[in-house]
Amino acid sequence: VKKTKLFLHIGHGKTGTSAVQSSLAIASGKLLERGINYPIHPSLRDRSSQLEITSGNWAPNPEVNLTQELLTLANNNQSAPSIILSSESLFWEIPELIENKNGWENHIDLHIILAVREIEEMLSSEYQQRIKRHGDSMPLEQFIRARKFISSHHEKAAEIIDLMSQSGISNTIINYSKHKRDISQIIFKLIGAEDAYPAERMDEVIINRSLSRKELEIMITINKLYYL
Repeated sequence: VKKTKLFLHIGHGKTGTSAVQSSLAIASGKLLERGINYPIHPSLRDRSSQLEITSGNWAPNPEVNLTQELLTLANNNQSAPSIILSSESLFWEIPELIENKNGWENHIDLHIILAVREIEEMLSSEYQQRIKRHGDSMPLEQFIRARKFISSHHEKAAEIIDLMSQSGISNTIINYSKHKRDISQIIFKLIGAEDAYPAERMDEVIINRSLSRKELEIMITINKLYYL
């Protein structure tokens, strides 16, 4: 049985995922011409192509396990020999997928693309997310102490790296801290579509940027006033 080549770009969070997903959405037609399917609903493709933040082209389905979902996707994929999925939600599902390797390895040629970030940058980014999305107002020092100086993303990434090594899963690990400006180009090159990268649309674009110090101070003040 001929295997389907499947690239899983899994993040993790705050590693340029939104920009990668916009690049893939914009280039989806050219990718398909090169034998790479980026399956995405037209409405999501349009939003992502307009540089809006989306969840990529995969979302968790509690009624279907990931192994079965990927097998169905591979079996129904008639348009191209390769598929790429991009979603930060995949990051948290990968350990279970690797544990179920016997169920998919005869049908799927898997390559996992994992992006990581320097620990101090990641802790700062996680802190900003708590301020922006969850109404927190604690000082950064208190947040870091509460996390015991450990990023939850780094903990999971370490687990995934160990599992990939033990199970012989093909993978690429990218240090986003060193490749903030070219992570999308790196991924396009990795999947064999370097010339399909939409440079004219994406060069110098920043999506979902970090807050400035002043913006962070304002958000903390607002959270203190309006969140209990």
